[in-house]
Amino acid sequence: MVSNYPHKQTIIIAVICLIAITCVAVYTQRQKTSTNDVLNIASPVQEDLQGDTKLASTTNWQKDFFALSTSTKKISGTGQEISPTTLTDQISKDFFTRYMILRQTEQTGNSDSVKSAMDQTITNATMAAPKPKTYFLNDINISSDNSPIAIHTYANTTASLLLTYISKSDPTMIAADALDNSNMDGLKDIDPIIAGYQKTISELLKTIVPSDLQDSHINTINSLSILLYVSEGLRHINEDSMQSMVALGFYTTGQDALRGALLDTRDYISVRKIPITSTEPGYLYFQIN
Repeated sequence: MVSNYPHKQTIIIAVICLIAITCVAVYTQRQKTSTNDVLNIASPVQEDLQGDTKLASTTNWQKDFFALSTSTKKISGTGQEISPTTLTDQISKDFFTRYMILRQTEQTGNSDSVKSAMDQTITNATMAAPKPKTYFLNDINISSDNSPIAIHTYANTTASLLLTYISKSDPTMIAADALDNSNMDGLKDIDPIIAGYQKTISELLKTIVPSDLQDSHINTINSLSILLYVSEGLRHINEDSMQSMVALGFYTTGQDALRGALLDTRDYISVRKIPITSTEPGYLYFQIN
């Protein structure tokens, strides 16, 4: 809950995160591919950025960010410090330390020095942040059977999983609405999206994969892993705003990777001239262009 993170610096990062989410939503709307139409993975609407941008630009971020001497928390009643547990805590403490060094050397009025400190802080935080889980060929069930029947079965099986479990909701819109309305309870609507990605990945890992399609199959799984990572990051935006921003940076990468993997599968099916009718789940692959 938000009440667990009352620090003003966290609020500032959350505001920036809202703007980032909205910008990604706008970008995705403009760049939306047929993959999104078919799977309903993302169909964000454009938001008015003027109010959010104005809020970020007029906030006295230095005063708010450094209202507390440090983001390091103390164990109640003991005065004992504990290490930051979230990426937001880490970046707040790191930047505070860098800023105090600038202050001691009377460089806080130098915008280039402050920008350099923030850039380095963000770089360090991004490198330290958890990344999407990557799967490898030895994680899937590969078969030497590349017969037309095997390919036909594979196409219908995998397409059915995608159509059944991939949510039609967009986590970026849910997160943006939650922040915009200051209603973090709305983030629970991301839970079904997360569950859908988890279920799809789990089932794809168990699917029998013809060896000719092993590369596109593992790429499909890894693209879904990226989208799962993004959804999980946005789900906890009220607890770790910075991790959410890092996760958000993978959003279009995941979408593009999924589209590429599905197109690779479709191209192979086409070359092999595997007959799939419009009433079969596997026809999904032919609806992507």
